[in-house]
Amino acid sequence: MALSTENKEKVQQLVSEGKQIAKIQRANFPDTDYWEIYFAAMDVGIRSIVGVKKMIAVRLNALIKIDDEARRKEIVLELQRLTWDMYERLKSNQTKLEKWAKWYQAGEKNAG
Repeated sequence: MALSTENKEKVQQLVSEGKQIAKIQRANFPDTDYWEIYFAAMDVGIRSIVGVKKMIAVRLNALIKIDDEARRKEIVLELQRLTWDMYERLKSNQTKLEKWAKWYQAGEKNAG
């Protein structure tokens, strides 16, 4: 089942928040093929936080074994980009959580 533009945007938002593609598929789109969800997320180049973490781990493990100085520098630069990407997304998520907490606390004060 092909995803609508609205659903693709929802997938991309969920992935940018750190949700795993498999969990998005099970919870939100159980009738949609996993790969449809995957490609919707990758359309705009968004990687899941879990995916970025795995990429960083793989690159760090590779770094140990590489003797070529140019290749080591290349991997270090890639690690810097991946780390910065993860940091920016987590910072954005933290801002969203803080806004939600303020909204929630304001609602509790008004209700009580």
